Amino acid sequence: RKEVALTTDPRGRVVSFVVDVAREPAEASLSVEAEGDTNPSNDSVSFTLSSGEKKVVGYVGGGGAVVEALKKAGFSVRILEGGSVAAHLGDLDALVLEEVAWEDLSPWEWHRIARCVEAGALGLVVMGAERAFSTGGYSGRTIEEVLPLNCRPKESPPTALFVVLDGSGSMGEQAEGGMTKWETALRGFGALLRRLSKGDALGVVVFNTRAHLVRRLAAWNRGETETLLEQLLQMKPSGGTNLWRALAAAIPPLSPKLKAQKAILLLSDGKTEGAPLPPNFNPDLYKKHKIAVYVVALGKQPNMALLRYIAKATGGAVWRSRFRADEMEEALKGALSEVKNLVRRGHFSVKGVGPAEVNFYVRTAPKDGADVLGWVEGAPFAARWRYGAGGVVAVTTSAAGGLARWKELVAFLGEQLGWAMGRRAWGQARSEGNQIVVRVGGLPDDVTTAKVWMNGVWAEGVAVDFGTVEARFPNLQPSAPVVVVSGRRRWHAAVVFAEPEREVGLDMQRLSEIAHTYGGRVVSEEEFLKTKEQWSEDVVDVWRFFVVAGMVLLVSAVAVRVLRSRYL
Repeated sequence: RKEVALTTDPRGRVVSFVVDVAREPAEASLSVEAEGDTNPSNDSVSFTLSSGEKKVVGYVGGGGAVVEALKKAGFSVRILEGGSVAAHLGDLDALVLEEVAWEDLSPWEWHRIARCVEAGALGLVVMGAERAFSTGGYSGRTIEEVLPLNCRPKESPPTALFVVLDGSGSMGEQAEGGMTKWETALRGFGALLRRLSKGDALGVVVFNTRAHLVRRLAAWNRGETETLLEQLLQMKPSGGTNLWRALAAAIPPLSPKLKAQKAILLLSDGKTEGAPLPPNFNPDLYKKHKIAVYVVALGKQPNMALLRYIAKATGGAVWRSRFRADEMEEALKGALSEVKNLVRRGHFSVKGVGPAEVNFYVRTAPKDGADVLGWVEGAPFAARWRYGAGGVVAVTTSAAGGLARWKELVAFLGEQLGWAMGRRAWGQARSEGNQIVVRVGGLPDDVTTAKVWMNGVWAEGVAVDFGTVEARFPNLQPSAPVVVVSGRRRWHAAVVFAEPEREVGLDMQRLSEIAHTYGGRVVSEEEFLKTKEQWSEDVVDVWRFFVVAGMVLLVSAVAVRVLRSRYL
């Protein structure tokens, strides 16, 4: 049993209510008590409840926990590949992007996603940490404009990074894609080099049984990328493995006090010769000089116990990667994000739901008007806002970052996607005799009237259903936008009529283009009228100036003539 709110339509003919359906179908009954009711026989009714047709949600990402959560939340999920997103947008109610970088979709696809969201035709959820907000290239792109978070990284101290590469004989073996293990590792290393920032310093050591200094620790210039990679490709993997000598070789250059965050990035399978823990490996020495060792564990069966020990003892972290180019690139990008303190592990709760421990991207900031759903250590974990008529939710972690372990993931995604899809406004026009009838739906339920503008003519909109109004115009050529203004929240709809009757989504882009063509912008009716009143006041002020100036000139002329006549 639960109490529900009853709502009547503007004409008082229909009573509606909203109730959660635990299963489909659900048997329910409704009892109503009204003051002064003299007929108790109509106080109750039994019926079957159903949540209706499932919403269709498109998904781009690695699959797994998020896809399963979407299905459990009651959505029909379509898994899409990059390159096919734009073709399916018209079939979707919402789109979920998980760890999708800018380069994964074409600029045209990003543009179409933004326009569909702005038009209210698509709800959008963007999730991710390393691959999305961090190194995903959102900053300054179309997607950043759509998101409720500013993706531009805050200023961070430079990084002094020593990369230690395994160059033993086993690295010459064949890997996937016709490349050797060495070539695969260098491809990932190249992705890391291209993401180093101005002011960072880089040193490189290649090791087998000995440590070979390839590049001393010095300021990095991106122009050196291809030269360094070519130099490394010329080296032929050979010999055994002694990673302790390689780590020892990286300590002296990093020992002095530097105005930089110091780190060693070790790429190895952890299978080393000699004692598992030689006497010269002293974790306290690393801590003293604030040098953390981050490890990318290579291959299918690396010595994880040893590699985890090295990372944990020095304050670093471990990533795993098989000898596949895509995995290698992602592992190295993720490692760089943590080295540069772009990603951090912390606990969060969303409106009291939680907590859970996740890896999240810490260098975002909420935009003005965004609703922050949860914080982790002073950084927004999740935020949402309205972009045009559509809803956008941004989450700065992913299933791999820890969301897969969150018990409330299903409820969270269901609630946020429901909000993002929300209610979408739409426009429709039809001819009735010598009139054009414009119907706009998808407005808030409490809207009873609205003003509709077309071809320079305003008409009053009359509510004909919940959130739906109609307005009648003379038989104008229906080729201009229709703008609907209602209450405090203003809904704009641009409808381009190509036929007598057509439904389209909101098109703020079209409105903006028309406005910008004439040097203007899209404004609400209130702003428009306020501007018009101000313009009228300015015109009155100008006329007052001319009238006063004319009177002054007239009086001056009369005075001059009087004075001249006296003297003459």
